Amino acid sequence: LSFLLRQRWIVVLFTLGIVGAVGYLNTIVAREYTPAEEQGLIFARVVAQEGTGIDRMLESITELEEPVMAMLDEGTVQRLLTRVPAWGQTAPNSGVLFITMSPWEEREKSSAEVANELTRAWAGVPALRAFAFSRSGLSRGGGGQPVQFVSGGPDYSVLADWRDRS
Repeated sequence: LSFLLRQRWIVVLFTLGIVGAVGYLNTIVAREYTPAEEQGLIFARVVAQEGTGIDRMLESITELEEPVMAMLDEGTVQRLLTRVPAWGQTAPNSGVLFITMSPWEEREKSSAEVANELTRAWAGVPALRAFAFSRSGLSRGGGGQPVQFVSGGPDYSVLADWRDRS
């Protein structure tokens, strides 16, 4: 340590070398470690100008639904769920869309392609910012909540039988 304190130029050169190596590696190493994953689900976040009323927001959301409904008719999309205001919000100037894709066998586009296509189509809707995205399978949301699921069946006795089998 005393040697390095006396020879400060070595420490400076070493630090510059590390910074240069990090910069170089940043250009050649892949940008993400989690691969793109096709979950068949697209989320969309919508925000309007502050002060937008619920009636205007519902009209704007209807405009956003139009390209999704066209995809529903062509079989690319299976289901659409819209919520205004967005969960956790009280002001009516926000919304979310959940778009469930059709199974792979019934469509030709990936979720990422559809999300990009929808974001471009929504860019023309005035007074809104809307963007669609597909989440990675490794994404965490919900504030660290444990995994939850819902079991469905014809009645409670069948559900109880299924539960007791494990």
